[in-house]
Amino acid sequence: MTMYKRGICCFLAVLLLAGLLAGCGGKKTAQKPDRDDRPSNSQEREKPDRDESDREDSDWLESEWESQAETTRPLEDPEELVDDALLVTDIYWDEIVNYEYDDLYCYHIPQINISSPDVEILNGEIYDLCYGILEESVYSYGDEPYVIGMAYVWGRLENLLTLNIQVTYNWGSCDYHLFYVDLKERTVLDKEAFLERLGVAEAEYQRLLSSNLERKFLELYGQALEYNREFEGFAEHYNSQQERTLSQENLDNARPYIDRNGDLCCVVKIFSMAGADSYFHLINLSGGTDPQEQWCNGNHEPIQPEEPAGDMGQMPETYAGFIADGGYEPYLDGSHLCGDVTQYAIVDVNQDGILELFLDSGDGSGFFMTYIFTMDRSGQNVIYLGSIYSYGGLAYSQRDRCITYCYPRPTVMEGGRDFYLLDDGEFVRAYGLYFTNYTEYRLVTYKPDGSVAKDESLTEEQWNEWMEADLPLEWKEIG
Repeated sequence: MTMYKRGICCFLAVLLLAGLLAGCGGKKTAQKPDRDDRPSNSQEREKPDRDESDREDSDWLESEWESQAETTRPLEDPEELVDDALLVTDIYWDEIVNYEYDDLYCYHIPQINISSPDVEILNGEIYDLCYGILEESVYSYGDEPYVIGMAYVWGRLENLLTLNIQVTYNWGSCDYHLFYVDLKERTVLDKEAFLERLGVAEAEYQRLLSSNLERKFLELYGQALEYNREFEGFAEHYNSQQERTLSQENLDNARPYIDRNGDLCCVVKIFSMAGADSYFHLINLSGGTDPQEQWCNGNHEPIQPEEPAGDMGQMPETYAGFIADGGYEPYLDGSHLCGDVTQYAIVDVNQDGILELFLDSGDGSGFFMTYIFTMDRSGQNVIYLGSIYSYGGLAYSQRDRCITYCYPRPTVMEGGRDFYLLDDGEFVRAYGLYFTNYTEYRLVTYKPDGSVAKDESLTEEQWNEWMEADLPLEWKEIG
């Protein structure tokens, strides 16, 4: 064979190989960056040693990642769409350890494994969007990033797929990015086309959204109105925020999606009574339980947290039996400092799906002794967390996921409240709000060891926003 013919054969072989690779769904836009190409702070960060089992899990995950191009292929045959296992998978993941607070922040970027030019472009856009957020708000800030989580949930109803990517910020709020795909046509849809193919008329969608949005607003702030109606300006502020929440502009900006159970849900703003002006919330429009925020479960598999065991005020059977049998009595203060236990409250303090039990006693002086219990994951065993002596009783900040109370009794000269997080079975002081002469206000942030991390001045308006986030516990009489 001549040199010329050999050159032609080699050229044709290269073209054939390129065609085969393109047919296997290779991507140019959504490639996992090499770890050596990460930003410098990612290269310098050292991860803590893990035990052997964790190391094996990590090695397996890395192996799966590196072979993803082979194991996760675009779905060509419509019949394959019946198996949803590989419909949406990670195209990229990472984690950052905050050593000061012993926190692990996980980040996941998804890809939709459908063979289609439209979906191929969409996957590139999703990757560019999400990795851009990581570059801007994570990799530029070492182990104290602005974004502390990126996770996703997707749902499918017949031939419609929605993908909901949640970005969680370190101040406690979330943002959401929604995408819609018609699996049969293999096309990307906008919100209007999604609702049309779902078979939901615009008028019905608006009705469902408005009624459930009103329900959610009342769940969040209805009780606050009852307790604060007498305060000047509170009712007016409540009405204003409710009106903004239910405004046509806010309804038009809401984004519907299908959750993992096949229910029609929505991401929508609710204008708040405290904290930021508004927060995004997830609302079920189909009559089911409202979805929870998305978090990584530690195995780098995006999951939805367990459903709460019940709402505030509902008594799980384990606690009912515990109270009826007097199981709490060995834990009571021997002097019964504030009298006998007469009432209880139920609340999921850290919103992890396990309800805490509060047993309260008071002697009429304004001081209370409160005994706190929780359950193990089985829901069968009650665990004693400790007792709190406070003036005025306890309150709960759903926004900050904190129990808050004051001690000692405030005076006209000085006072305040401390905020406690429930962390690994212990209440840890996270914040303190303090005043002097009701003219100077301070917010103190504490480290886990109790030392001060930050001490800053607040305006009176900022002080009021923090205080208005506290809701008294819903106490019920025992017996």
